[in-house]
Amino acid sequence: MSDDLNLDNEEYSRDVDTQSSYHSNSITKASITNDNLDLRFRRSLTVIISLLLILAIISLTFLALKRKRFVKDQNVEFVSFEKRGRVKAVIFDWGGTVVDCGVCAPILTYVELFRDEGVEITEDEARAPMGSKSRVHIGKILEKEAVIKRWREAKGGQNPTEADVDRMVAKFIPQVLSSLQKYSNVIDGVAETVATLRKNPYNLRIGSTTGYPEHVLKVLLNASSTQGFTPDASVCLSEVPEAKPSPFMLWVCATRLAVYPIEAIVKVDDSVNGIHEGTLAGCWTVGIAKTSSYVGLTEQQLEEVDNAELTRRMNRAYKHLISSGAHYVIDTIRDLPLVINDINRRLISGEKP
Repeated sequence: MSDDLNLDNEEYSRDVDTQSSYHSNSITKASITNDNLDLRFRRSLTVIISLLLILAIISLTFLALKRKRFVKDQNVEFVSFEKRGRVKAVIFDWGGTVVDCGVCAPILTYVELFRDEGVEITEDEARAPMGSKSRVHIGKILEKEAVIKRWREAKGGQNPTEADVDRMVAKFIPQVLSSLQKYSNVIDGVAETVATLRKNPYNLRIGSTTGYPEHVLKVLLNASSTQGFTPDASVCLSEVPEAKPSPFMLWVCATRLAVYPIEAIVKVDDSVNGIHEGTLAGCWTVGIAKTSSYVGLTEQQLEEVDNAELTRRMNRAYKHLISSGAHYVIDTIRDLPLVINDINRRLISGEKP
């Protein structure tokens, strides 16, 4: 009986050992199987991710090519940063550049304003701050010692006040409008030159800026349109925060013309402040000497003045405009196409203002 029990115990132990070994082998096989599944899953996942990346790259490339074709269809011109091409627009000043040879309308108005106050000033004193807004212009005249002395003599020893300036500014616009009835003729050569610049090979857009307020600009536009000058865009002082030499009017005008980059624009002006406007804006600048305020003669007076006096005045104009930093200074607007040719040459070679 005891032997039978021992035999049964031994068989039971062998069965348990066999089952334990079986379970151990099963666990090992299961572990190996799971490892293989993980490896296959990771490989499949890697392949899927790679395919997705390839599809993304193909899609982006397709979109880029499609956009490029769209841009080409829209005739949008892309240019490199080094070479921007040719001049695309010219922006003109008004008085002394396009109309009112010698800038007589505002100057005679300032002389008359001071005369109404009992103070005589010379045309040279009135011309000195040209290009500034009327309040600044009057203030600068009143800073001159000789003018202050005359003011005191006329006003019983009193110095000019802000109230005096306010009164003169209020009278300026009505009086300058009256003067422009006489001095709004388009300067000789302007209409023909602008017509040339609008045609091949130039194909330029034409803009204008002025220190006059909007209702004065409208008078100028109406008068000039009947004489062959109608700009594609115009900007006046009342549309921007600051007058010349700040570049705001020029930038607004460039936006209205839809012209860029800024070095593809030429600013033409007869005053130092106007040249500074163009320089600060970042474009090419051309000074006009003969019809400027620095010469200060009407077209009729230019025909009548003797050569010595004209030479003296022209030298003065060139001195002011060259010292202002103008890239070019020319006698009259008729010389402008030659300047545009030279600027085109410089732009094509990679130069900037």
